[in-house]
Amino acid sequence: MRAAIKEAGIDDIGLCTDEKIHTTLAMVHTYPDGDRDFSFYRNPGADMMLNKTEIPEDILKETEMQISKKL
Repeated sequence: MRAAIKEAGIDDIGLCTDEKIHTTLAMVHTYPDGDRDFSFYRNPGADMMLNKTEIPEDILKETEMQISKKL
């Protein structure tokens, strides 16, 4: 998996994997007017199972939040 991610040019620093806990799937439906509807599938998903010790603080310090407004 890491090889495919790197081949696509995606940085894998901070990537956590687990043999039993799978990635949460997000399905996006786009309506003709451009509005979107999201559905999430978990059983449980990785986003629910990640714990604080698995998140490197140095990575968090380098992050930025981008908020977009729908006009």
